[in-house]
Formats: sequence, structure tokens, C-alpha cells
Amino acid sequence: MKFKRPSWREIIIVCLIYSVYATVTGWRYSVGGHIVRFVAGAGLATQTAEDLRDEIEHLGTKRLQSWAIDILERYRNGSVKTSTKPNEGASEGTLDLPENETPPYLKRAWLTMPIVSIRINHDDKTPECVVLSWGEYGALIGPSSYRFPEKYTRPISDKRTVIPGVYTYYIYHH
Repeated sequence: MKFKRPSWREIIIVCLIYSVYATVTGWRYSVGGHIVRFVAGAGLATQTAEDLRDEIEHLGTKRLQSWAIDILERYRNGSVKTSTKPNEGASEGTLDLPENETPPYLKRAWLTMPIVSIRINHDDKTPECVVLSWGEYGALIGPSSYRFPEKYTRPISDKRTVIPGVYTYYIYHH
């Protein structure tokens, strides 16, 4: 049997069917899903912030927020030890938490464990939120009254609100 080269029309039809299938079945995280979303206008920053938002919702936003609030309170009381030197770069102004302060469900949530730290307010040196950072993207988790900072250490390309006090972001690189 001789192989017949598909026409452009057949290729486009297969791509459209795959796009619908990928969207309906949740394949948005696959390479094909990312390509479809990119063609639809969602760039890397948007996709990354949205995907992390979805993953945090799946983890249990309230549980994650309760853990972060507990960490912040214990830091204020002096019962949480952190790194003594503030981080630089993407997580500038944060102090790393020791691994034993990270709950097991968070350690198992991603293939690459984020750097977990506490963001410190530059003015009054109080803890603002817990940061999960993978370098150029991450999440800020604080009490429901916490708001994403108007001036972040680096330009933000995209940010998403998960629930009040919990945000995902992607940092712009130029």
C-alpha cells in the first residue's frame, strides 16, 4: 500500500479536531495544548500564571492559605527559623524557609520543588506573605487581606488572583 501525502485541508481538519479534543479533555498542559493556547493568543506568561493558578486550586487553596498564615504568625513569634541573608534575583527580599516547614502535600505537588520563603516588607521589616518560587514564576500566599504588591522587585508580565490573598505571577525578562 502506497502512502498518500495528506492535503493541507486534511492537516487543518486534524489540527482543529485535536484542538477541540485537547481543550475539552484538559490537555491544555500538553505541548499541543500550549501550542493551541499560544495560537489563540495566550503567551507564555499568561499560560504559566494560569496553569499555576489551576494547580494551586487543585491543591486546596484554603489549606495552602491556612499553612501560610500559620508560618507568618510563627515567624512573627520567633518560632520559625529562616535563612539569615535575604535572597536576591527573582525572590529578592525573601528569607528561605527550612525544608521541614514545608508540608508533605506541597513537597509532592510538583516535579520541581519551589523555593519556599517569606517575603519581608522593606519598610517595616514585617512578614507579608509566603512565596513559592520557581525563578521566573511563582505564587504569593498570604491572608485574605494581603494584596499583590503594586511595586514588585522586577517587572511582572502576568499575574492571576487565585482567591483574595493568593496570587500567581510570571516575571518579565528583557
